[in-house]
Amino acid sequence: MNKEKIKCLFWSVIALSFVTIVITFVSFLRMNLKLGFIFLLLSAVMLLINYLCEYSLLKKEYKDDTTSLSLPSLLKKGNSINPNSSRGKIVWFMKFIFPLALSLACIFALIVFYSILFYSILFYSILFYSIVSISSRCKYDST
Repeated sequence: MNKEKIKCLFWSVIALSFVTIVITFVSFLRMNLKLGFIFLLLSAVMLLINYLCEYSLLKKEYKDDTTSLSLPSLLKKGNSINPNSSRGKIVWFMKFIFPLALSLACIFALIVFYSILFYSILFYSILFYSIVSISSRCKYDST
């Protein structure tokens, strides 16, 4: 992707992130935890997309500069971390850990919430299968 498309994606994902964060807060305030965790997971994915956009653009643009830690940002005002330097790679790795850990925590919470539904569906499907298999083995006399 070129620079303009990455900038457009970056800023549109930031706008969508604000919307999902507001929906997340409202969901948690209304005690709708499932919806809150779904939108929190969506916010974490959008944050990860923003980091990936910035990382890929900086890595391509400043590929020759491997010494400085701070670079002028291409997507926003201020400076950004150089992904080509050795210390910058560590910083970028640490930046990627937060949204990944947040998304794993949300997935775990959603699994806990929906596990009751999953196990009940599993129980009834096994029960139905056993009833069908037992009834197919029985021979009925019509006399």
